Amino acid sequence: MPQYTVKNAQGREVTFDWHGESDPTDADMEEVFAAAGDEPKKKGFWDHSIEDLDTVKRIRASGGGSLLDGAMGGGVGVGSLVDVAAKPTIGVIQGLARRLYGGLLKPKQGLKDSFGDAKEIAGTLLDERVPISRGGVDKITRRLGQSRDAAMRMVKDAEAAGTQGVVAGDVLGEFKPVVSELRKRADIGQADELAKVGQRGRAILRTTGGRGGDIPLTRAQTLKETAQDASSGAYRMMERGTQKQLSADDLLDTAVARGFKGGIERKVPGVGAQNARTQKLLGGTRALEDAVEREANNNMLGGGRDWAALGAAGLGAAGGGPVGGAAAGALMRLLATPSTGSRIAIGANEIGKSTLTDPILRQSLLALLAGGSHE
Repeated sequence: MPQYTVKNAQGREVTFDWHGESDPTDADMEEVFAAAGDEPKKKGFWDHSIEDLDTVKRIRASGGGSLLDGAMGGGVGVGSLVDVAAKPTIGVIQGLARRLYGGLLKPKQGLKDSFGDAKEIAGTLLDERVPISRGGVDKITRRLGQSRDAAMRMVKDAEAAGTQGVVAGDVLGEFKPVVSELRKRADIGQADELAKVGQRGRAILRTTGGRGGDIPLTRAQTLKETAQDASSGAYRMMERGTQKQLSADDLLDTAVARGFKGGIERKVPGVGAQNARTQKLLGGTRALEDAVEREANNNMLGGGRDWAALGAAGLGAAGGGPVGGAAAGALMRLLATPSTGSRIAIGANEIGKSTLTDPILRQSLLALLAGGSHE
């Protein structure tokens, strides 16, 4: 554990331990001097106090710091940063919330390939405060529809202002990777489906009214969503094992959706950000639908990796003896229940957000950690 002695512009020296993986930055130095009371403390993110540092050091001295370090997998150095300031408590709380929710959600690999890793998908659902339940599916589906409606309003406004629609080239330009994939399949002896690319291209040209024509923006937005839904359905069938690979039509649906999306976003300012939100909500919706279906089959949490993740959250050491063991078992059972565990994760995520601006909550969390470490 390296020890640093630093001097500020006023000549004041401060010596402190540093557990970070890299050398402290200038911003870290400012936090150190602010916490030591040498300079006015910055308002905003955290209003540090020397009492915070004393509390955290008591936590670490009594063994509580190992919980903070272990909670984030040991590689982030949370407990080390807490020695300098209390703000990493936010990362701990929200990080655990995402790990718990992601472990219950368990999105399939195809969804992660399309929409981000488990923690990213879980983060979207946590921020939307959507539990893993039938009601949660209804809630996220409504918000997905609202996001699509908002994008459509932006597109309609642009069309009313005279903005040109999507031309065939916007869509056909996305066919190149499909051609490459279908050629490789033909080279290994699969059926040659390259003719379908030409058929789809001619259909797009007819829709645009031929070369030089365009598809009005509102119609292009509707066609984009139609192609997206078709593509998404094909991916879900493949994930469920009902087909071994995406067909030529499936690949073309994906390309058409991407082409319309790009063409619209280049012409309508701001719709790209709205489409990005729609995409996140779509990924969350698909993952939540799968999770609720698994819950109905009683097959949610139970794999070794899931239990290891919960153990890393400090739950495995809930207490010794029959009473502590029973309490720990009950807590684990609650957390392993998707509807209950996801609500606990949502609450923890909201607490993590509130500590950004609520000094009372911040002090309460520190006191809780300090008190619990002595039991």
